[in-house]
Amino acid sequence: MNLTREQKAELNELSKYVFGSTSKWKKLMEKGQLTAVTEEVTEYVPNETDPDAEGTTRKVQVPVKVGNSPLSTVKRYSYEEVKEYLLTLKSKKDELMEKIRQHQEEQRKKQEQEALQKKVQEELGGSALA
Repeated sequence: MNLTREQKAELNELSKYVFGSTSKWKKLMEKGQLTAVTEEVTEYVPNETDPDAEGTTRKVQVPVKVGNSPLSTVKRYSYEEVKEYLLTLKSKKDELMEKIRQHQEEQRKKQEQEALQKKVQEELGGSALA
């Protein structure tokens, strides 16, 4: 793990943004990450809309098990792989934050509209007791 100061600073910054900790990338490089060993299996899917119709098949990834325990391996990362992984997570986080911001903006506009409608209703409504 001979990285330059600039590379370490870049990974620290990305890790801080994505995970909230500057040391997470170091753990990925030094200790790696456990990943499940999977195999591709073809499974039959019955037709839910028409029970008499023929079902379909699809290929799915299923974890390989030894006894009752799933088999796993340790995936170790290089600098380029860690950087790519962090950039992917950063883009996903940015997309999610943008969706949240848009949703909050829509909710704020909806609340303003409801408040305005309520105010107009109160002004035009009057009282039956008067």
